[in-house]
Amino acid sequence: MRKSTKYQDWLLEKLKDPDEAVVHLNDALEESLKGDEESQQLFLIALRNVA
Repeated sequence: MRKSTKYQDWLLEKLKDPDEAVVHLNDALEESLKGDEESQQLFLIALRNVA
């Protein structure tokens, strides 16, 4: 039986690919344009994950 990978570990590994990082940030930026505080926080989290 295969061990499950934690989501955060999986995400950080996936974001090492520059193309994936761009898509991730673009999606988060689009979401943040809704203007509510939660959406803006999500963008900051996405930016931290890519950095």
